[in-house]
Amino acid sequence: MTKPYFSIVTTTKNSQGTIIQTLNSVKIQTFKDYEHIVIDSFSDDRTYELIENFNSKKIIKKQIKDNSCFEGLNNAFNFVNGKFIILLHSGDLLYSSQTLEKVKKNIDEKTDLLICNCIYYNKLNKIKRIWEINTRYLNLKNCYNIPHTATVMNTKLVKKIGDYKLDFKIASDTEYILRIFKNKKVNYVFLADFLCFMKLGGMSTSSRFAFKKVKEDLDIYLDYFGRVKFIFIYLKKIFIKFRQYRKLKNKEIHNKNLLLILKK
Repeated sequence: MTKPYFSIVTTTKNSQGTIIQTLNSVKIQTFKDYEHIVIDSFSDDRTYELIENFNSKKIIKKQIKDNSCFEGLNNAFNFVNGKFIILLHSGDLLYSSQTLEKVKKNIDEKTDLLICNCIYYNKLNKIKRIWEINTRYLNLKNCYNIPHTATVMNTKLVKKIGDYKLDFKIASDTEYILRIFKNKKVNYVFLADFLCFMKLGGMSTSSRFAFKKVKEDLDIYLDYFGRVKFIFIYLKKIFIKFRQYRKLKNKEIHNKNLLLILKK
């Protein structure tokens, strides 16, 4: 059996209001050599029913209990068959119907990591934050500025790096990116385009969990950078994030594209 080029991974829990839009954004892709692995943590609502009834032969659906989205991702990695992995949480959308096609043209099997840009939108379907990478040289000291949901990871790299650390409930993705750049010389590629729209409201972007997110980030930075550097690096990250909310370049174009994806 020929392995698919991409494994798109989605984890869900009580996502009946957003899961169909996420599945649709994958189904409409012009590049068809992919599988879509969807792991549901025994939702209490109609999420899994909607997944089962969705008309796509590309979906590999499982119900596995987890205690966080990162445990869900670890579970999903056990079913991955593709050469490259794309993470797409419930509510998130691939940027356009040509997204996978563009990604495929910019990577080969020697690529460890493809890094793109991403856009955050709210429950009213309005653009609130545009995350564009502002550097073309990455190392351990600045790789924190990578949007984790806008990366395409070589499956071989994921197997070498290992699972997400489950002692971090919100910021395990931050630790994962740092671990990639600490433990391996990474063959990364930049694609000056957008991979996805990310929906605000999850644990990492919710004000309800802001204090816990800050604490986990600081613990991770302290571990990786030491007592002298970690505060400086964290403050720099906050400054970059603030600018992303303030500087909404081409907002109208992105909003138009978002609505187009949501209607398909």
